[in-house]
Amino acid sequence: MNEAILNTVQVTSALTAQTTVSFSHCAMTFELHPGDSFEVTERTPPDGYLEIVFDAHEGRPILWLHGWESGDTELSVNGVRKELPPCIRNDQPSFRLKGWPAGAASSGTTAGLYVSDARTQARNLVEVEDSGTTTSYSAPPGLLIWYSGTGVDGNPPRLVLHDDVLRIVGSNSHVVTDT
Repeated sequence: MNEAILNTVQVTSALTAQTTVSFSHCAMTFELHPGDSFEVTERTPPDGYLEIVFDAHEGRPILWLHGWESGDTELSVNGVRKELPPCIRNDQPSFRLKGWPAGAASSGTTAGLYVSDARTQARNLVEVEDSGTTTSYSAPPGLLIWYSGTGVDGNPPRLVLHDDVLRIVGSNSHVVTDT
């Protein structure tokens, strides 16, 4: 890959029960327990992003991470680096964004995310806490919400999984709900 950007996000569980984390492009899953966290970095072509969908499968919560058509993925769980098996990329450049800001070439402290809370058919709600101010964004069920931004205090943006909502904590946020 000639030019790559980094999209990094920290994911923290504030859930009351464990959830399965599954990489759709790699044959890998792991259990995320309440209080656990992980950090994922995806090296992508320019305008690349991470796609994260929180869903329910057979009555259990599952967090899907979808990879980009080229690049590589790094993962650490509770601060311990994990090796991912070989990945199969989706190779669909038509998924690229519409010029919205994404990650950065030199830093792992930014992220371009498509995110959706698909646990219920009734709503798709994401809260964004930007520099201490929280705003709620909603989109029809099944549609993704675009978020890009930087983290706080030199860290990547943080996606916090709650029982009733997803919350992204960061700064310099850009959100689009009509994707």
